Amino acid sequence: MRGFSVMDNAVIKSLKVKKIKTISGCFSIFSFLVYIISLLIYGLCRYGYAGMYVGGLYYLSYILIIFSILFGIFSLSKNSIVISMFIVAFILLSNKYDVRGFLFKSGFQWYVASHQDFKNNCIPYVYGESGSQVISWCMRVHDSVANNMSDVIYDPSGEINRKKIDRSDEWMEAFVFLAKKTKGSALNIMNFIENLHDVEYMTYPLGNGYYEVWYNLYY
Repeated sequence: MRGFSVMDNAVIKSLKVKKIKTISGCFSIFSFLVYIISLLIYGLCRYGYAGMYVGGLYYLSYILIIFSILFGIFSLSKNSIVISMFIVAFILLSNKYDVRGFLFKSGFQWYVASHQDFKNNCIPYVYGESGSQVISWCMRVHDSVANNMSDVIYDPSGEINRKKIDRSDEWMEAFVFLAKKTKGSALNIMNFIENLHDVEYMTYPLGNGYYEVWYNLYY
């Protein structure tokens, strides 16, 4: 009976170890997924296009990752340690090669292309690919809305205009206007344009009071 009891205990301990390893591995994978999602959310929030502030999730993901690494090490689970090291490598690479910037551009295209329900007939959408130094997009506006926009980015003549961004008040007002129309944060938009140096735009009349304003934002 004593031997059977010892074997029983060994089985129970083995099951507990397997359970700990499984929980540790799952937690590491979960924290890694949270980190990926929070990177995308960070990009949208940092530049104001998501219209919400959930920066706390971005920092929470770091806490989850650190906890998962410690959990994997202390549980002596080889799988969890490998997963944790992969997470650390990804974080280091993302910081070095600006993965957040890449995800922001992808998130920007997705957000603008998938939200068509803006008020006052103001419908921004992406018409081309975003390069490493330029964001290209188009905005359809109605004359009643365009009258409230700065002349710096609204020119009914249809000519191609390119100029240096001078950080003037009218530029600030224009981008704050765009931020409001895209449900973004005015403060984040102003932070974003600090990195812009040129803008190229052209306005096409569409009839019935509608215009298309085409932009290339160089940064």
